[in-house]
Amino acid sequence: MAGLPGLLLAIVLGGGCSGGSRRTPHETLAPDVRIVQPVPGAGADPSLDILRKLFPGATEIPPTRMPGELSRALNEKKVLLIPNARRVPQEWWAPLKDYLDRGGAAVFLGRAPLEDRVRLGGGRPRTEAERTGDLLGAARRVEGVSAIQGWQHLNDGSAVLGAVRLAQNPPADWSAISVEVQGLGLWDAMVLDGIPAGRIAAGENSLAFYARGREDTSRLVVECEEADGSYWICPVTVSADWRPCLLHEAGFAYFYGGKGRGGNGDHLVLARARKLSVGLSMFHAPQTPNEHTFDVSDVRFAADPYAAEDAVSWPDLPLLSPPYRRYPLAALRIELEDESAGWSLGQTAIESAMPRARGVGGEDGAPYRWIPVARAVDGEGVVRGWPASLYVEPGTGGVARKWAWIGMDPDLSLQEPLGEILGECVDRLRLGLFLFKAGSRRFSIGPDSNIVVTARCTWNADNVSSLRVAAELWEKGASFPARRVVAAASDPGAPVELDLGRAPKVGNDAEDYVIRLKLEEAYARGRRVYDVIEQPVLLLPATRPPAGEDWVTTVGARFAFGGKALFLLGMNYWPISANGRAPGEYNAHWLEPGMFDPELIRRDLAALESVGVNAVSIQYHEERQAPQLQFFAEEARRRGIWIHSFISGFQPLDQDLERARALFEAADLRNQPRVFAVDLAWEPRLGPYAARCRFDDEWAAWLAEQYGSVPHAEKVIGRRLWKEKNRVTGPPDHELTTNGESRVAVEVYRRFVDDLMSRRYGQIARRIRSWGGRQLLGARTGFGGTGSSWADPYFPMDPAAGAMHFDFISPEGWGLSGAQDQFREAGFITAYARGVANGKPVAWVEFGTSVGADPRAADLLNQARIYANMFDLVTRSRAAACFGWWYPGGWRVDERTDMGVVHPDGTWRPVGDVFRQFTHRLRREKWTVDPWRGREVNRGADARGLSALWARWRSTYRQELADSRMEEVRPVGFGKRTGDTSFRSTGGVAFEDPAPMESVNAEWGQILADGVEQDRRPGQAIRARRRQKLRMELINTGAATWDASEEGKTGSVWVGLESPQNARQKMPVGFVRFGDRVWISWLAAEPGRWRLRPLVSGIGAFGEPLEIEVSEERASDR
Repeated sequence: MAGLPGLLLAIVLGGGCSGGSRRTPHETLAPDVRIVQPVPGAGADPSLDILRKLFPGATEIPPTRMPGELSRALNEKKVLLIPNARRVPQEWWAPLKDYLDRGGAAVFLGRAPLEDRVRLGGGRPRTEAERTGDLLGAARRVEGVSAIQGWQHLNDGSAVLGAVRLAQNPPADWSAISVEVQGLGLWDAMVLDGIPAGRIAAGENSLAFYARGREDTSRLVVECEEADGSYWICPVTVSADWRPCLLHEAGFAYFYGGKGRGGNGDHLVLARARKLSVGLSMFHAPQTPNEHTFDVSDVRFAADPYAAEDAVSWPDLPLLSPPYRRYPLAALRIELEDESAGWSLGQTAIESAMPRARGVGGEDGAPYRWIPVARAVDGEGVVRGWPASLYVEPGTGGVARKWAWIGMDPDLSLQEPLGEILGECVDRLRLGLFLFKAGSRRFSIGPDSNIVVTARCTWNADNVSSLRVAAELWEKGASFPARRVVAAASDPGAPVELDLGRAPKVGNDAEDYVIRLKLEEAYARGRRVYDVIEQPVLLLPATRPPAGEDWVTTVGARFAFGGKALFLLGMNYWPISANGRAPGEYNAHWLEPGMFDPELIRRDLAALESVGVNAVSIQYHEERQAPQLQFFAEEARRRGIWIHSFISGFQPLDQDLERARALFEAADLRNQPRVFAVDLAWEPRLGPYAARCRFDDEWAAWLAEQYGSVPHAEKVIGRRLWKEKNRVTGPPDHELTTNGESRVAVEVYRRFVDDLMSRRYGQIARRIRSWGGRQLLGARTGFGGTGSSWADPYFPMDPAAGAMHFDFISPEGWGLSGAQDQFREAGFITAYARGVANGKPVAWVEFGTSVGADPRAADLLNQARIYANMFDLVTRSRAAACFGWWYPGGWRVDERTDMGVVHPDGTWRPVGDVFRQFTHRLRREKWTVDPWRGREVNRGADARGLSALWARWRSTYRQELADSRMEEVRPVGFGKRTGDTSFRSTGGVAFEDPAPMESVNAEWGQILADGVEQDRRPGQAIRARRRQKLRMELINTGAATWDASEEGKTGSVWVGLESPQNARQKMPVGFVRFGDRVWISWLAAEPGRWRLRPLVSGIGAFGEPLEIEVSEERASDR
C-alpha cells in the first residue's frame, strides 16, 4: 500500500476524530469547488443533483460558459468537479488539458470518460455515434469501387473455399453480401485491386460500411494499399448485429511498404488507395481456424469535416485517456485505501485506472505519482482495481499537474461512498501537498546496510507555512515503528534525506518490513499528517552459499530438482502496469525502483501459483534493478516459482560482457538458485541484407580460415561468391527465401553464422562459470517463430547455433495458431531442437495470441484453444518446459496487441482453466523421450534452411504426434565415426582441402595456463611464456564422432601444431562423441606464434584454429 489518502490518515493518526468521520465537511469544501454542469442531451443524469447535495452552495458553471471559465478557476485556485465525464465535449479537451498543465485541479466523475466524443457544433451536442450515422447517410457511392459484389473473394491458398451470397436483411438503402469461409488459413477476404487514380475524391477521408459476424467471428480487418506500395490496416470489432463502421484514414495503422512511409505524423491517404480488402486475418486479428461467416455491405466514401487529429485522437490525461489507460471490472466491495470504510457494490459497474508508479523509489522514482483513493475487492479480499485515483505530476516553479478520476457513475445508492471519495479527492487537490520520489532506491536491503531514504514534496504556501517529513521503519505486523526520524522540508521540490540507521538483523530467511514516510505540519499543535507513502522492503539475511541440491539441473532431455524430474510450466512475466502506456509516457521497466510494485507482484504470483505455473521468464537490464530482482526472487521462492531471466550484455551480436558481469554480481546471482536459468540472447538475428553487411569482415576472415582464400572457396563451392565493391559479402534476401543455384553458398554462409554464434556463446558460458554462476544457459531462438518461412529474409538464428554451449534449447511458437494438426506438425521443431543439441531439454519460451483491443468471448476462447493445442504439442513431443507470452492483460500500444492470460483486473481469462487441466495432465504423463533410431535431417539440402526442412517433415510429424509416437532426429552424419565417413564439404559438395567438412567441426573451450583460466575472445591469440604448461579444452561441435588418434589410420583425429618455423607436429586425441569435450596438454615450446587446429588424418584440418603467442620465460619464472 504505497499511497494512503492523506486526509483519512490525518483523521486516524492526527488524533481528535474517529476513522469514520470526516475532518473537513463537504459544506466547508464547497467554496473551493466549481461544478461544471453536464452538456444536455444524455437523458436522466443524477450526477448534478448528487454533487449539489454533497457540496451545497457550490458555484456552478453552465456549459455555455465553458471553456472560458477555466482561467478564472485557475486564478482562484478552485477544484473543478466534472460530472458525466463521458460527455465532456471535444471542444473542451485542449483547454482542459491546458488548465491542468498550468496547475489547475479537477475531479472527473463517471465511467468511460470522454468516450462519447461529443461535438457542440450544429446547434446541439452530438455524440460520435450520431455523427457516424450522419456521415454514413451522406457517404458517396463510387462507381466501380463501392459495390462489394464486384470485389473478389480471395485467400492465401491456391483454392478459395466457401461461398459468397447476398446477405439477408441488409441495412436500409445498402446492399450487402455474406461471405462463408471454409478452412481459414492466414487470411480470407473480399478484395478490390486496381482502383483507378482519382476515383476516390481528395476530400473523402473515411470508409463507410456496415458489417457483422457470426458467433465465432469477432473481428474483421480492413486493409488498404496506397499507390506507393504502403500497406495500412484497421481491425473492426463485429457482432451478430449490423454495426455501422466509419473508418477515418488517420485511424489506420501502418503495416509495411512504401519508401519512407510510416513515420511520426504519417497516415493513410485514402484518395491514393489502389487496393482495398475486408475480411479475416490471422496475423492482425486471430480467429479460430474453423468455418466463419461474415457479412459486409457496400463500401462508400465519406468526407469527415474534422482534421485527422480531431477525428481519431484522444487527450493525454493519465488515468482516464486514452481509453486503454483504464479497464472495467466487477467487484463485490469498494474500500477506502486506509481501510477506514467500505461499501458493498451490488451490481454497480465500475472502472479502474491501469496501475502506475506509486511515488516510491527515492531519487530513482518516477516523475509522477499515482495515488489510489479507493480500491475494489472481490469475495476473497483480493484487490481487483482502483475506482478512484489521483494523478500528481510535479513540475517546475512549484506548479504540479493534478487531477482525480472516479470510475463510477453517480447513483443515489452510491451517495455515501461517492461522498467520502469525492471529499477526499477535493481536499487532497485543494491542499496540493504531496510526497513524491520518496523512500529507498532499494526494495531489498542487505545485512549491515544503512537504510537511507529521501523524499520530495509539493508545497502550497496558501495552506501551510511549514512542513516536515517523517520516516519510519516498521516490521510487518508490528504495532509501533522500529525506527523514526524527521527532517524539515524547507525547500519545495528539493530532496530531504533521512537516515534510518543500519538494517535490523534478521534470521536465516529474508523478512518483510515497511518504510513509511509522512508529510506533516512541522509546528502546529495536534500535528496534521497530509500525506503518507509506504514502501515494502525486504531485509536480507547474511549470504549463505547454496548447496548443489539447491540448483535446478538437467538429466537427459528433462529438467530436474532434488533428484526428481521437473516440468517447468511458465509465463513470460510483466505486471499489469506494463500495459496501457501512451506514446511518450514514462515507460520504465517494472524492476526499476520507481515502477516496482510489491502489491501487484504478490497478487500476480499468487494467481500464477493458483493454476499450477511454477516458472516465470523475466528481463533484467540495469544494476539499479538488482535489489528488486532479489525481492522478486524471494517472493517467487515463497510460491515455489522458478525464474528464467534474460540479462543484458550477453547478447552475442551486441556483446558487453563487462556490463553483464556488473549485472550478474549486483544481483548476487551466483548465490541465487531461484534464478535457475539465464537467457543469453533474445531472438538473435542478423537482419535483412543491409544489416547483415556489418558482418562482412567476419565472413571474409572465416572464409580465409576455413578455405584458405576466397578463390579456393569459390572453387569448392562451385560458384562465385557475392561481392560488393570487390569485397566479399553475404547472400541477398531473395536467395534466403528460394532454393536455387546458390544453395551451397548459402549453406556455407549459414555454417559461418553457426560458428560465429557458437564461438561467442562459448566465451559467454565460460565467463559465467568463472564468475561462479551455476545457472542453466539457453537462448530464445525463434524470431518470427522457429522455422517460420516469413522470417527467412531476416536470417534468424538456427537452434543449432551455440547448442553445444547451452543446457537447454529454446524455440518459439509464433505462427502456431491454426488447427490442432498445425501444432502437431511443430513436433518436428521440438525434435530438431533436441537433435541439434544431442538430446538436451527443449523449452518452448514464447507462444500465444492477441485477443485484440476489445476482446469478445470468441477471442478469449480462441486464446484458450491455442494454449490447449500448445500444451498438447509440448506433451506429445516431450518438451521439458513451456512459457506462454505473456501474463498481463491490457492494450500494449507499441505492438497493438493484448496477449495477456489474465484480465487487467488480474482474474484469469478462460485460458486459466487450460492451465489447470494441463497441470493435472502433467501428473499422469509418463515423460520419456524415445532413443534415436536413425532419422537424419540435413538443413543444407535447401537454401531456405530450417523453414524448408520443416516443410519437408510437417506431414510426418502431424501423423506421428496424432498417433502418440514421435521419432527423434539428429543432424546428418550423427554418430558416424570419422574413420568410416565419406568426407564431403559443407553443402554436400566434394571435399577439397582446405574446406569445412560436413558433420565434422570443433571449437576450443577453456584454456588453462599453469592452472589459471585465460579469458579469450573468439579469434584472439593466447599469450603464454616458454615452458608454461597449457591445458586446452577441445569441443566436438560436429555431428560425427571422432575416432581416437592412431598412427597411419585415415580418419583418426589429431590436433595439429604448426611452429613459428612452420614445422608440423601432432598431438593425440581420444574418442570423442558429438557435444563431448577432451583436454589437450602442451608445454609451451620455443617463442613465437604457434597454431593449433584439429585435423582428420589423411583428409585435412577442420574446426576453429587456436593461436598461441609464446614469449621467453622471465628469470623469476625459473
